[in-house]
Amino acid sequence: MSKVKLIDIAQEADVSVSTVSRVLNGVPTISPVVRDHVLKVAEQLGYSKKPQKKQERFLNFGVICDRRFPHIIQYNVFDQLYAGLEGECSKQNIQLTYLSEVGERDVSQSLDGIDGVLAIAVDANKTLDMLDNARVPVGLINSLQGQFKYDTTVPGGYWGARIGTNYLLDEGHSDIVLIKHNQRETTDDRERGFRDAIRERLGADVTPPVFSVSVPPETWEVVQIIKEVQAKQPVTAVFCTNDMVAFACLEAAQEMGLRVPQDISVLGFDNVPFSQRSTPPISTIDIDFTEVSREAVRKLIDRVKNKYRRPVRSEIAAKLVKRKSVATLKN
Repeated sequence: MSKVKLIDIAQEADVSVSTVSRVLNGVPTISPVVRDHVLKVAEQLGYSKKPQKKQERFLNFGVICDRRFPHIIQYNVFDQLYAGLEGECSKQNIQLTYLSEVGERDVSQSLDGIDGVLAIAVDANKTLDMLDNARVPVGLINSLQGQFKYDTTVPGGYWGARIGTNYLLDEGHSDIVLIKHNQRETTDDRERGFRDAIRERLGADVTPPVFSVSVPPETWEVVQIIKEVQAKQPVTAVFCTNDMVAFACLEAAQEMGLRVPQDISVLGFDNVPFSQRSTPPISTIDIDFTEVSREAVRKLIDRVKNKYRRPVRSEIAAKLVKRKSVATLKN
C-alpha cells in the first residue's frame, strides 16, 4: 500500500493542501468543523504522521496571529502566509510551533523552548511588549507597528496602490473613489499611495474621496458610498484596498443596476483566488503573501544569529493583474 500524502487527504476532504497541513500541525485558527473533517479523512485513509526527531531541528520558531483571522480565513491570504512559513521552515530545517491568537492569553507564558517569534498582523503594542519583556527575537509579518523596533516584512502596499491608481488614470479615469477595509497601518499605507498618485497626476490641491467599510464588507455599505459620491460628482472607478471589498462592489453595482466595467470600473488588491472567478473577473494588485512570510523566516534566522543588528523593514513588490473589471474610457 502506497504512503498517504497530504494531497491525497486534500482531494478526499475537498480542501487545500495548505489547510490539511495546518490541521495536522495544530494551527489554532482552523474551524473545529474543518479540523474534525480533515482528521477523520486522514484516519480513514490510514495517514500516519512521521514523528520528527527533535535533534534534527536546530531552531524552533513560534507563530502568533491576530484574533481577527477567523473573519477572513476564507479570504485565503492566511493560507498563503502559512504556506510560506511552513515551506521556508521546512527548507531551513526549523520547527514551527503555533502558539496562540492575540488576546487569548499571555503569550510570554508559552515561550519555553522558542527561539524566535513570527507575529502575523499583530498591531497590539501590549502583545509586542510581552514579547519584548521575554527577550525573544521577533519578526513582524504584515504589520507596521512596533515603532520600528523589530524586523518587519510587509507587502508593497504603498507602491502597489500607486501602481493601481496610475493604471486607472492611464485608462482615462479621473473620478475615482477609494474604499478601504479597516484602520490598520498596512491599509493606511495603501491609502497614502492612492492619495499621492492622485495628487501627483491631478494636482496637489485634489482631495480624492476615501471611505471605510466593515470587515467583512456589507453590500449595502458600498451601495450607500457610491450613491453618496454620485450625488456630488460622477464616479467612473472604485479602487478597493482588498479583493473582498472589490467583490462587494460588484454585488453593489449589480444591485444598483450598474454594469461592470461599462458603467463603473472596479480595481481590487491582493489577487486572492476568487478574484479571477468573479463575474467579471476582478483586475487587481497582486501580492505574493507566500514570499512575504518566507522572507520573514529568513530575517528571523538572521536576527537569532545577530541579535544586536539594527531592525530591517522589507517590502515585497506588488504588480498589476489586468482582467475584465476596468474599462478604458475615451478621451
